[in-house]
Amino acid sequence: MQESEILEKISNRTPTEFENLVFDVVRSLGFQNIVWRTPGADGGRDIEAYLNTSDPTGFKSVQKWHVECKRYEKAINWTTVWEKISHADGLGADVLFLVTNSTPSPQCEDRISDWNNQRRRPAIRVWRGYNFPSILRSNRDIAVAHGILDSDGEANGLGAAFASELAKLVQSAHGAIEFGSTSKTAIEAASALAELLEHRLRDLNQHGKFQKGPLLPRNSIPAWLKISGSYADPEDVSFRALTALMRHFRQCKIVHAEFNGQDWLFSFEEMRVGATNDLQKNLKNSSHWLRCDDIVEEPDGRVRVRIRD
Repeated sequence: MQESEILEKISNRTPTEFENLVFDVVRSLGFQNIVWRTPGADGGRDIEAYLNTSDPTGFKSVQKWHVECKRYEKAINWTTVWEKISHADGLGADVLFLVTNSTPSPQCEDRISDWNNQRRRPAIRVWRGYNFPSILRSNRDIAVAHGILDSDGEANGLGAAFASELAKLVQSAHGAIEFGSTSKTAIEAASALAELLEHRLRDLNQHGKFQKGPLLPRNSIPAWLKISGSYADPEDVSFRALTALMRHFRQCKIVHAEFNGQDWLFSFEEMRVGATNDLQKNLKNSSHWLRCDDIVEEPDGRVRVRIRD
């Protein structure tokens, strides 16, 4: 696929689809604690993320990045950037990261360079439209999921990380059987993940991108999953995979799922693994397959997840 074709596909995304694409790519780059902020005055959603850095002496620091997603049909002017600087600064950001399918205007490019040369804060970083083809070629799994690259062409690495997670679960299930364990969490998680993989590959064949599938039937909720709160039914295949993975990684008897505002709040009963088991790390390779946005581990061990509409 030519560079211009990739950029055209990106530009044809809706603002929300563009924001979701940026979220998934940013998450793949190693940022931590990535969350959506509430919509801004222009209706767009902001992303807040943290980046761990280290200098040659070994000194480590954490930068707070404020990510602005701008799907524009024209060049971005300095007034727009200035408004975003003020907003990011008010939130204590170290870096304003502007991600656009367009480009800043020549005058705006000059002002951005001057701002950074003067070492003003927050620093400004930009992904311009012409950067996206190479970015997406390096993240083919995500590009295919969003219908930007074709699954039978350039995305020959589709599902490699996902398949690795599935293989680990199968190995864990086999080990449990070999050592006479009665725990079924690994095999249940592997089964749910395999079903999710089959569903997503079918999405690609039929629609060219991941789609939201049938909703979770309330009469098929497993006995170990207790759901509460006033909620709209989530997607069946991804919600069952998500909760089965949580149950396995937390090694618990019961998973409690409470719908709270826009998020699901998960807690775990009779855990054999403590809250130090990093669910965010374990779920990273599967998050866009699961259609999850924020995955945040609370200090008390509960996990807050925002599931993509």
